[in-house]
Amino acid sequence: MYRYLFGPVASRRFGRSLGVDLLPAKICTFDCIFCEVGRTRDLTVTRREYVPTAEVVSELGRWAASGDKADFITLAGSGEPTLHSGFGDVLAAAGALRVARTALLTNGSLLHIPEVRESAARADVVKVALGAASAREFSALNRPHAAVDLDALIRAGAEFRRHYAGSLWVEVFVVAGVNDSEEMLRPVADRLAGWQPDRIHLNTVARPPADASAAPAAKSDMERLASIFVPKAEVIADFTATRVVGAPPDAQKVAAMLARRPGRSLDVSAAIGMDLAATTAFLEGMVARQILVREDGPDGTYFRARSPSTPPLATEPGKQQK
Repeated sequence: MYRYLFGPVASRRFGRSLGVDLLPAKICTFDCIFCEVGRTRDLTVTRREYVPTAEVVSELGRWAASGDKADFITLAGSGEPTLHSGFGDVLAAAGALRVARTALLTNGSLLHIPEVRESAARADVVKVALGAASAREFSALNRPHAAVDLDALIRAGAEFRRHYAGSLWVEVFVVAGVNDSEEMLRPVADRLAGWQPDRIHLNTVARPPADASAAPAAKSDMERLASIFVPKAEVIADFTATRVVGAPPDAQKVAAMLARRPGRSLDVSAAIGMDLAATTAFLEGMVARQILVREDGPDGTYFRARSPSTPPLATEPGKQQK
């Protein structure tokens, strides 16, 4: 059993993705209304070694030696991974294993720091999120730490692109009534032109969000909005990668995966390589044993681990640190 690794999970963009969680739940520079991990408990911009880097690297070595397969080793999980002062060392260690490509999922809030940009450049793919170009919409969508400056974030994205030889992806998260109009997103597209991203993804609420008011944008609106971006944005669809048939599922492994990201039976089926009906029965059995709980999402029933470390879908604001 791993403490800092989870999955591989089924990802709509990264195929089978082994998650690496460098933060206790939930520490972040943002408290996004749409976040599937839940409300931010510790809203901070302080960078430090939140979990032992050496232990994370050791777990990666054990996972690689196990013979398990993944398309990507992805730094993601319970908060903003660049808050961890050793995330670059983890990326370097993951790349040195030569068993999967590496990816960093970041909100970009710390890319203005040269050390963060240098460390982020070690990833094969860096996915940065940007859903607003005005302070008002940025605040409504992402509820950032007071020290995060939107203009500095956008400039840092362009600076990072100038020195980054890997693949830069951008996710634009769209929430109905917040940033789902061309008027709101055209300035985002204009600012992203300076980043010269390789791919742009439009995403919207699917899993239960941190704030119940966060509603998914209509598919027709997403498809219409995609054309204002260069390159044209891709509207993210459900994961449909080929499943890998493996050993019978491990309840602890599934629970660890669903503690970080709630998932539907379809998502878990693709991640563990088991027939959908059998996966559903397996998950329902975990619900009966009070390992998992069910939650309604915009596109079906999601399962989440019942654990003291699982971020609740509460409405209380995250505390803010300097």
